[in-house]
Amino acid sequence: MNGYAKVAGSVGTLTQSSREGGTASFKQAKRAIQNIIDLMVDDEAAVLGLTTLRCHDQYTHNHSVNVSLLSIALANRVGYPKVELADLGLAALFHDMGKSTIPMEVLNKPGEFTDDDWVAMRNHPTEGVLSLSKMRGITNLPGRMAAASFEHHMNLDFSGYPKLTVPWTLSLTGRILTIADCYDAMTSSVSIVGNPCRHRKC
Repeated sequence: MNGYAKVAGSVGTLTQSSREGGTASFKQAKRAIQNIIDLMVDDEAAVLGLTTLRCHDQYTHNHSVNVSLLSIALANRVGYPKVELADLGLAALFHDMGKSTIPMEVLNKPGEFTDDDWVAMRNHPTEGVLSLSKMRGITNLPGRMAAASFEHHMNLDFSGYPKLTVPWTLSLTGRILTIADCYDAMTSSVSIVGNPCRHRKC
């Protein structure tokens, strides 16, 4: 649980810094993800059990951590090397950074989204890439992190967003993130503020 708390805290700090217009370092999150991977190797079931932890006022933070844990577990099962698991875990952890550009009153809106709300929500994958590019500690934005942010709502048949006018091949990272993102959203209580399954198809 300590490892989970450290990762969740890192996401909260980075998201808040981005929302306030600052530049954040992700070194703390990188160390925490490595700890999670070490725990995963020893006891996968215990780590996945952490994804059942929910906090009403920290849905976005918990969701990002859960997607990271689920993505790591899925990639581990298909044979990802340990180094690549860390890269994937970080990519998953920051897949929703673009939501820092969405006003809190929209992000936590209890009712249905308006057309303008949807415009803001559908822009968050692209905004996420821009937010990640400004983070300290990333000299060249890793392809996996950019893909995780940009592709995780596209869907395999490209029925999601953002919409593209050019041919595109989804990365493996993006496909793993889509599965983990939807699974965590669908298994979360619909009463939790900010639950994305109330506002979009998974």
